[in-house]
Amino acid sequence: MVQQDPKIKAISEFFEAYGRYDLDGMKAVLTDDIAWTIPGHHALSGTKHGWKKCSLSSTSWRRRA
Repeated sequence: MVQQDPKIKAISEFFEAYGRYDLDGMKAVLTDDIAWTIPGHHALSGTKHGWKKCSLSSTSWRRRA
């Protein structure tokens, strides 16, 4: 049996949780010192530091769940 790379496993778990709008599931595979970078030249682009500053933890995202 081939073991899956832990980074690939974490990414897969994150996006599975994302697809369920499961904030707790997404946060479970991230560290508190996350640096989330959104490329581009628009209002959302740039690097956010820490879970609370990531757009994923916004209340507008949670309302869609």
